[in-house]
Amino acid sequence: MKKIIKTRRQTTAAEEDERREIREAVDETLRGLMNGKLIGERLLLKNIRFIGFLTLLVIIFILNRNEVEKMYRARAELIQKVKEARGEATSSAVKLTEISSRAEVTRRVQQAGLDLETSKDPPVRLEK
Repeated sequence: MKKIIKTRRQTTAAEEDERREIREAVDETLRGLMNGKLIGERLLLKNIRFIGFLTLLVIIFILNRNEVEKMYRARAELIQKVKEARGEATSSAVKLTEISSRAEVTRRVQQAGLDLETSKDPPVRLEK
């Protein structure tokens, strides 16, 4: 029975050593995290290429988003200009229709004092 107890005590001592090592490793990790060595040395230096790649992707993403927003603003501005141009075209067409009416042409000719008359004969089509 004494041998079994000693073996258990030896196992317990080995387990205590193992636990102590784990505790020390955790303490060291926490100290490294608190003073910045863990991040600075281990994570940053080991993954510097990946961090650079991610930084490049973020920059490309930001530039792409800015370009898309610029294109969207330009598109909205062009749509607004097209709407304005349609309105101007419609108003110009209405004015042209009013100006080219027979009564308006006759009135303007009289105002200008020109010696012109409207034809009483219908137009004739000339064929080759």
